[in-house]
Amino acid sequence: MLGNAIKFTEEGGAIWLKTGKTKDEVFVRIKDEGIGIPPEELPLIFYPFHRGHAVRNKKGFGLGLAGVKAIVEAHGGHIRVLSEPLKGSVFTVVLPRKRQ
Repeated sequence: MLGNAIKFTEEGGAIWLKTGKTKDEVFVRIKDEGIGIPPEELPLIFYPFHRGHAVRNKKGFGLGLAGVKAIVEAHGGHIRVLSEPLKGSVFTVVLPRKRQ
């Protein structure tokens, strides 16, 4: 996720990383000022080999987010994304503190 934030944020843009915890969960949030993701592509971004139309000129195979989601879910967690084209994205990974 951090690699994507770096890849899709123009030079001079900002990237924020925040971590935290609650009684039951820990989270990592990455917010960027990147190119953002169109609403119609949001349901597809975690599919293996999916590459958005706006990123065809960037290197990659479209496996990163699919891998992140698989690892997070294998640990009993989930991932959320909020994004707006030309304004950036916020990815949040939430993991349980204890495996159930």
